[in-house]
Amino acid sequence: MITHAELLERLHYDPLTGLFTWLVSSRPGWVGKIAGSQHSQGYWHIRIRGHLYLAHQSYPQPP
Repeated sequence: MITHAELLERLHYDPLTGLFTWLVSSRPGWVGKIAGSQHSQGYWHIRIRGHLYLAHQSYPQPP
């Protein structure tokens, strides 16, 4: 699972739009673009290091 620190390092969340954008990416040209894609059921998911994370899901607070 991704750590909170890694999430903050890789993604920016805009609370007004509800969208995540890439701060860093291994793919050229992706920095600043919307992170993830929309699933067939309408949910957004973001792939980080081979794992899919749902953009709408709440994750536990770090200890």
